[in-house]
Amino acid sequence: MNQKPITSPNLSSALSAKAKDDKTLPAVAAKNAIAQQEYDRFSDFMQRHKADFEMVIPTHLKPERVIRLAVSACRRNPELLTCDLATVIGGLLESAALGLEVNTPLHHASLIPFRNNKTQRKEAQFIIEYRGYVELYYRHPKVLSVFANVVYEKDIFRVVYGTEEKLEHIPVEEGDPGPIKGFYAYVKMKDDAYRFIYLPKSKVDKIRDVYSKGYQSAVAIGNDDTPWVKDYEAMGMKTAIRRLERFVPKSPEIGRGVDADFKVINPLDADFVPPIDDSDDSGKDGK
Repeated sequence: MNQKPITSPNLSSALSAKAKDDKTLPAVAAKNAIAQQEYDRFSDFMQRHKADFEMVIPTHLKPERVIRLAVSACRRNPELLTCDLATVIGGLLESAALGLEVNTPLHHASLIPFRNNKTQRKEAQFIIEYRGYVELYYRHPKVLSVFANVVYEKDIFRVVYGTEEKLEHIPVEEGDPGPIKGFYAYVKMKDDAYRFIYLPKSKVDKIRDVYSKGYQSAVAIGNDDTPWVKDYEAMGMKTAIRRLERFVPKSPEIGRGVDADFKVINPLDADFVPPIDDSDDSGKDGK
């Protein structure tokens, strides 16, 4: 993915610092009760720093679209405007770097508000969804196709690992398939080889409970506004696809996505890596 070169390594941090110091942004707002004026202030802030975004987003994205997506994300989930703004901007920058859309019907990625008990502040956690990972896999130079599915108790399902690996799945065509048993994902490579992984439901739930701060926060306050509640099956398939990454030749985009997934991304943090210009890396072939 071609990206514009970064003229300053501290650009993203500077952008976040501007947000932190901008006194016109709302500090606290009740959920579902944010006035139009507050949206306008947020939109105005994004517009005033459009040039900063233009220097860090991939070339195939327009800064105007990133701004519209940012405002739209807050409209879809007003609670984001009550979060530490640096973490919201960090998530937006990361999604732009990956070429994914946040909080849209495409279901590429989500920003999920949660309360950080250590900092005593609300922050936004970046989560890549099932379709977001599919998008990243299809950009891999050695991947022809990617697929994930749900396995139900009454399905005919068989997975064999070892020297003669095999995965068979015959779903129940009619009637109740029973409870969810697990999830699997596979990719077909250009050498006609298949890579696959199966995760039982118990393992997927453990991954969710350990890593998803948004889900933990939602459970604590009895809120169902999280992908793990609204679209559990898609998140289970996403988890299988995410784990599949370790069996596929290294890809910078998938690797960055896996590293950013489930994270609170703050451009002020020392480990934040802004997008780099990879236009001269065509010969690396994803290795």
